[in-house]
Amino acid sequence: EAFADFIDDLVTFKSACIKGPIIRKKPRLVWKESVVGQFDPIVVDELVPTWARVDPFNIYPAPNSVKPDDGFLIERHRLSRQSLSEMIGVDGYDDAAIRAVLDEYGRGGLRDWLYIDTAKAIAEGKSVSAAQSNPEAEIDAIQFWGAVQGKMLTEWGIEGVDDIDPTKEYHCEVWLIGRWVIKALLNYDPFHRKPYYKTSFEELPGSWWGNAPPDLMRDCQNMCNYAARAMANNMGISSGPQVAYNVDRLPAGEDLTQMYPWKVWQVTSDPMGSTAPAIAFFQPQSMSGELMALFAKFSSRADQY
Repeated sequence: EAFADFIDDLVTFKSACIKGPIIRKKPRLVWKESVVGQFDPIVVDELVPTWARVDPFNIYPAPNSVKPDDGFLIERHRLSRQSLSEMIGVDGYDDAAIRAVLDEYGRGGLRDWLYIDTAKAIAEGKSVSAAQSNPEAEIDAIQFWGAVQGKMLTEWGIEGVDDIDPTKEYHCEVWLIGRWVIKALLNYDPFHRKPYYKTSFEELPGSWWGNAPPDLMRDCQNMCNYAARAMANNMGISSGPQVAYNVDRLPAGEDLTQMYPWKVWQVTSDPMGSTAPAIAFFQPQSMSGELMALFAKFSSRADQY
């Protein structure tokens, strides 16, 4: 599932990112012998490696990074109160900080504290107050991967680490919600690698963000759109005859917009003595063939790109 979502991102956005392996506790069905020769199915929780697709709008690389391990990396998460509560008692998480987050959230705080959704709602013309007053609104959390000064780790109460140099940089993983650090762990990978993998449909040297098919075929797509609009207009204009009236030869009150089969037209004699007909019909030329060929040409080039 994660790889399928990753492929969808790859052909849609400028970059696609997948995360893993992530160790999670999952229920598994196993057979255990209850009595001699009899096995019963029971559900047990096992730690298993999993993978996840990372939303390109929720990943924030360092300004000059090209790959996930080049600099710091931030991922934004949306957590429910239930998922936060389940973190209490789990190794690596600060129970007191999580309880403080839940308490502040219960009193109406920590809603859109990152301002990202607030700015997005304003841009989309949506109500900001409605989102902030939603009792089931999720809590924003940012997961930071990068180097942190030892002094800050000491202030956050990191456990299991002795002799932290206050001035030395340590590679770690930190979770932040509002003003609360709910998790701070050292990155124990010997090369300080992060569990993220990123690529683009077309990589751009020196840039995190590359090009996706929509970027590569933008010019062809514009030409296809132009041809399709012109073809629709031409088909409408050339679908029937155009009519020219000599208004001086039409009686008063004649409705020029009404035309139907077997209509009887009333006309008067030409005051100038001309023998030209009072009503003339002509058929505009259909250009749908040329426009369809243009559409097919640039559609084919888009496929090649």
